Amino acid sequence: MKLGAELEYIEDSDYKQLVKSSKLNKVHWFIISFSLILTLFVWQFLKFQVEIRKADKFSLYADQTILLIEERLNLYKNALTSAKTFVDNAGKSFDHSKWQEFSNILKIEENYPGVNGIGVIFKINEDNLDAFTKQQQQTRPYFGVYPNTESKEKWPITFIEPELPNFKAIGLDVSFEKNRLAGVKKAVETGQPTISGPIVLVQDAKQTPGFLFYVPFYKDGLTYNSKQMREDNVLGVVYAPFIMSDLMIGSISHDNLFVSFAILDGDDVLYQDENLPTAHEAFLTKSITKNVFGRQWVFSVTTNDSFENSNTNNQPLFVLIGGLIINILLFLLFIFLAKSNKLALSYADSALKKLNEKTVMLENSNHDLEQFSYVASHDLKSPINSINQIGQWLEEDCGDILPDKSKEHLKLLRSRTARMMKLLDDILNYSRIKQINSDYGEVNLREFVEDILSVYDLKERYVIDVENKSIFVQKSPLEIILRNLITNSIKHHDQDHGTIVIHHELSSLNHHVFTVSDDGPGIPEDLYDKALEMFQTLKSRDKVEGSGMGLTMIQKIISQNKGTFELLQNKPNGLVVKFSLPNQIEDKA
Repeated sequence: MKLGAELEYIEDSDYKQLVKSSKLNKVHWFIISFSLILTLFVWQFLKFQVEIRKADKFSLYADQTILLIEERLNLYKNALTSAKTFVDNAGKSFDHSKWQEFSNILKIEENYPGVNGIGVIFKINEDNLDAFTKQQQQTRPYFGVYPNTESKEKWPITFIEPELPNFKAIGLDVSFEKNRLAGVKKAVETGQPTISGPIVLVQDAKQTPGFLFYVPFYKDGLTYNSKQMREDNVLGVVYAPFIMSDLMIGSISHDNLFVSFAILDGDDVLYQDENLPTAHEAFLTKSITKNVFGRQWVFSVTTNDSFENSNTNNQPLFVLIGGLIINILLFLLFIFLAKSNKLALSYADSALKKLNEKTVMLENSNHDLEQFSYVASHDLKSPINSINQIGQWLEEDCGDILPDKSKEHLKLLRSRTARMMKLLDDILNYSRIKQINSDYGEVNLREFVEDILSVYDLKERYVIDVENKSIFVQKSPLEIILRNLITNSIKHHDQDHGTIVIHHELSSLNHHVFTVSDDGPGIPEDLYDKALEMFQTLKSRDKVEGSGMGLTMIQKIISQNKGTFELLQNKPNGLVVKFSLPNQIEDKA
C-alpha cells in the first residue's frame, strides 16, 4: 500500500471515527441513560429494603406491646385466682378483717401496678339483703347497698382494698349497669376469669374508660361442670377494677415505646395514646384483634415520632444523590471529550493537510529518484560496455605483443567493468523492487529451489538440503530472496564445497518462517549492521565479486511485504538468515 493510499485510508476510517466522537452519539446517551436507570433502580430497591426492615421492626414492636399488656393481665388474673382460693379456704369465717389481711399480703400497690384495687362481690337475694347489710354494718357502719334496682339478685361490692381510694365503690350493686352485670353473669356461667365491657368507675374522678375483672367462687370451693349448676351454687366473685390509663402506665414504659396504639372494645374506645397519629399521618399501621378474657379487644397500632426518628435511614437518598452526581459528571465528561475531539479534529485537519502536501512532495521525490536510478544505471551501461568492448579488442588484436604487465592491467580493466555492470544491474533491480509481483501461488519448496539453482554450475560441490513440501506463498519475492541468499552463501564460502540447509515452518502468528543456514565463515555479530548497508562487502571486491546490494535488497523486499528479517550465528560456524513472509489469510485481512 502506497503512502498516499494509507493517508486515504486514515481519512476514510480514523478521520470519520474522530468526527463521530466529536459529538454526543447513541453510545454516550445509552451510557448516561443506563447509569440513570441503574441509579433509580438501586435507589428504589434500597428504599424498598428499608421499608421492609421498618415494617418488620414495627410488627415486632406492635407484637411486643400487646404481649406486655397480655402478660400484665395474666399477672392480675393470677392475683384474682389466688384471692378466689383464699375465699374458698376461709369458708364461713370469711369477713372484712381477713380480706384486709390477705390484701396486705398481696401488697397490691407495690406488686400490681395499674390495678385500682382488689375486692369481693357477693350474690345476695333481695329477701336476704337487709340481713346482709346489718351483718356488714356491725364492723362497718357506713356500709350500704346502692343504688336501688328492680333486680331480684343483688351483686354489691362488699370488700375492696385499698379501701380509701375506692370508698365510693363500697356497697355498689353492679347489677345497676348492663356491662358490669353482663361481665358477672358471663364469669358465673363459664367459671372462667372474665372482663366486663367498657365502664366508668365510680371512684374515677376523671371519668375515663375502665373495666372490671371477675373470677367467680362457688359453694364449698367446688368447681361445677354445667352452667346451671354454676348459676345455682355461685356465692360471688372476686374482682379488680381497672382504669385503662392506669393499666397502660403500669404495663408499659412509654419512655422507650416506639409505637402508639388505641384499644377498642366494639365501638367503644378503651384507651388511646395522647398523640396517636391518624392512619393518614402514620407511616405504618396495624390492627390486631385479641380475645382478652371473654372480650374482643382490637389493638390499633401505629408508628410514632420515636419510631420514625430511630429508624430513619438516609442510605437510599445518599445513593440517589450520589448516582445523580455521577450521571451529571458523566454527562460533563462526555461533553468535555466531545469538545476535546473537536479540537483534535481541527488539529488533525490542519496536520493532514500539511501531511498530504509533504506526501505529494515525497512521492514526487521518490519517483524522481527511482527514475534517476533507472536512467543512470541504464545510461551508464553504454559507456561501460564500450570500455569493456575496447578492452576486449585490445586483448584480441594486441595480445601477442603486449607485455605481461599490460595484460594484467587489461584483465583488471575488464574485471572492473564487469563489476560495474553487476552494480548497475543491482541498482536497477533495487529501484524496481516495488514493481515485483507479490501474488500468491502454490510451490513445492524443493522443486522451487532446484529451479533457482539450475542456472548455476555448482558441479555438486555444494549440497542444498531443502524440505520436500508444498506451500502457498508469494512466489516472486521468495525466489529473489532465496537466490540472493544461496549465491551469497556460495560466493562467500571459505571452501570449494559446503552445505546449505533451507527450513520452513508456519508460526503461531500465521507467518511463513524460513531459515537459510550454511557452514561458511559467517559474519561477526558486530558487523551485522554493516553487512545490511548498501554497497558494503566484508571482503575486498578483488577477492569476492559482488556489489554489496544483496542483503540490502532482501531486507527491503521483506519489509515491503510486512515480514521480518534477522541474522543469527550458526554453531559451530556459518550464518543463519531467518526471515518471514505473511500467509495469504493475513495478507487478505
